[in-house]
Amino acid sequence: MSDFLRLQIYLDDDGTAELFAEMHANGFSGSSSAWIQPEELRGLASKLALAFPLGETLSLGGGYWSGTPASLSQEHLGLSFYPVAGRGVVGCQVRLATSLGRDDRTTSQYMVQAEILTSYQELQQFAQALDMLCAGKGQEAVLNGVAV
Repeated sequence: MSDFLRLQIYLDDDGTAELFAEMHANGFSGSSSAWIQPEELRGLASKLALAFPLGETLSLGGGYWSGTPASLSQEHLGLSFYPVAGRGVVGCQVRLATSLGRDDRTTSQYMVQAEILTSYQELQQFAQALDMLCAGKGQEAVLNGVAV
């Protein structure tokens, strides 16, 4: 099975969205979801579409927010995109986790973190599909891994 990241979205009437992620990379797999602001996802899609070469790490995360606006107390879905080994290869780190159990034991949380290596062409197609998702015009956005 090839490495991939699949995102789907549920756009709520209140202006928020639940982002669902499924990932498979090098034998590891997982799924999770988190509530996000669709504008943040659309902003990430815009940056990814224009990112050649990718100079900075671009990230998106969702989960339970702490008291400060830019800080998560629990990350349930996290994505980071960054250059790898020169031009032409992009890494996508995918972080997926469940919420903590009722007793807040960190050992009761399930999580997976993996890297998907991809190309700029795949990244551009993924960015276009993300933009369609945010507009409610697409079913899913899939980032396919490539052999490096």
